[in-house]
Amino acid sequence: QIRYSRHMQIVELHVRLFKPHIWDGLPEDVKFYLEQMRKTSKYGGEWVAEEHPEEEELGEESDGEDKEEDDEDEPEPVRAKPPPGYGSFLHEDVSRILKLMDIPHVNGMLAGPFRFDMYHHDTKSVIEVNPEYQFYVGTRLVTSQTRRRHELIRAMGFRLLFVPHYDWDRLGSDFDKIQFLTRNLPNNIVNPVQRSAEAANPD
Repeated sequence: QIRYSRHMQIVELHVRLFKPHIWDGLPEDVKFYLEQMRKTSKYGGEWVAEEHPEEEELGEESDGEDKEEDDEDEPEPVRAKPPPGYGSFLHEDVSRILKLMDIPHVNGMLAGPFRFDMYHHDTKSVIEVNPEYQFYVGTRLVTSQTRRRHELIRAMGFRLLFVPHYDWDRLGSDFDKIQFLTRNLPNNIVNPVQRSAEAANPD
């Protein structure tokens, strides 16, 4: 169901990437309308990465799911929110560890209709955290909406890397978290010195 302009942009992106024959057959006035919609959206622009890490505060809504308007008679319960610039507390913590590891990254970068958690520019890698809401309840199976997001990001030409909540939550110390990222991130992201330190201090 299309409720917001970003939903329309995701449909357009899917057609352009996976159904180019349909896109090529669209009337020019339809393409022009979609182009104007992109330009007036906060997620506007062409389907290329743009760095706007401070454009707005994250945590109000996630790219995985848009919030619907709440009934005025049913006020939303007060819940803790991550700091501005982060989509979740998991995102904040992973970014903090990446900074400790001196791994440069951009938080909240826009690319087409999506906002990435963390982006490593030199390798064109998107580091996405996977909070609990991205999985079906009681499983490690990502929801269909999350899976579609991942498919589109890959089709846009980005390398996609994941930090699932069920792996991260069992790590007790910063040292454990550094070890986890050192083991799981590609060699061209993790500093060779850190990789050597990990090899010298096995579990």
